[in-house]
Amino acid sequence: MPITLDTRRGLIEQYVPLGLHVVWRLVRNGLPFEEALSYKADIYCYTVLYDGKVLPDHPPQGWRCEPWEQASAALEAIFNRRAGDADSSAFEREGYEILRPLLEPAFQRDVDRWPRVEDRPYGFFTYNITDRWIPGRTMIGLHLGNPFAPAGPLADLPARARELRRLVDDAAQAWAQEHPERPAVEFIGTGSWLNDVPPFTSLFPPEWSASARPFPRLVPGKGWWGQFIDRRGGYHRRNGDHLRRTGRFPHPVLNCTCSLDALRWHLAERFGV
Repeated sequence: MPITLDTRRGLIEQYVPLGLHVVWRLVRNGLPFEEALSYKADIYCYTVLYDGKVLPDHPPQGWRCEPWEQASAALEAIFNRRAGDADSSAFEREGYEILRPLLEPAFQRDVDRWPRVEDRPYGFFTYNITDRWIPGRTMIGLHLGNPFAPAGPLADLPARARELRRLVDDAAQAWAQEHPERPAVEFIGTGSWLNDVPPFTSLFPPEWSASARPFPRLVPGKGWWGQFIDRRGGYHRRNGDHLRRTGRFPHPVLNCTCSLDALRWHLAERFGV
């Protein structure tokens, strides 16, 4: 089993209060409470309410989740009572108690859903083909997940390079076979805090980092919030402490792209694949 129940519990007991701390900061700076909680913090997907598809920051038309609305209202009431406090600690503590009945039943679910090597032919990477990122350009959109816990995914860069090369070749070939009438896939990209981490960007050619553009806003999800989860699946205390101390995420989320030709050349030259 890649992670344990205790590891998951330890993560959530620190990660969710960190999210509440960010909510506290944002609302004190003028953001409406519901927007801060549901559109910025990464909390809802760790509750039993999350079905693996719908999040409150981009719901389908007519979607409602009454238990989440009730929890949000209770949290806002705590914030209003605690808004004048010198720090967020009481809001975090009381807020976690409101959320606890929604969080704890999801611990085992999330242990069971942790990425597993046997389910991931490209290891650290999965992908989809998208034409929504850059208008007029069909490209591979990379998604990242660590099935190697408690080892870190960037501890073995040659293995990651081999996975990435297989993914690129398989994705481009599958697209060409399934859509012979459409242009070939020629680019790859992802938006992640890892684009600010040199071991990760070393997997890509110089044009990858040269293309970097800041993601325009804070949103839920691992693109922003994954930097607070360590290689074991536990809480990354150093990064969390940085956010609490400075009010800033340690790593910005950057959107990066490059051509498949440049990536293949780079992987061959640097990693021999």
